[in-house]
Amino acid sequence: MLDLTFTPAVRRWVADREAVEFTGQWEATRYRFYVTRDALEQIEALSFPVNDSSAEKVFDENQGILLPAAHRLWLASNKAQEEFVITTEEIKALRDEQPGLFEG
Repeated sequence: MLDLTFTPAVRRWVADREAVEFTGQWEATRYRFYVTRDALEQIEALSFPVNDSSAEKVFDENQGILLPAAHRLWLASNKAQEEFVITTEEIKALRDEQPGLFEG
């Protein structure tokens, strides 16, 4: 199986993309992943808005969903692209396939 590894501690909010950026690596290839504000908000009903000061916290608290979403997106690709965007559609598809990730 292809094994993509992540360095989620290295993540940052990218204001012009309204997304949190983080990296993944497979063999010697690094990939950039972005999870959009809307996707972060799709994960759960948040009691605060996702913005430049809260997005990384939301990312950190939901890595158990976001990293599998990134891996799923990457597996479905041709591995030649350098960046991937996790959107609300990706979160919805993952929720349908693996509802247990969203419980608790």
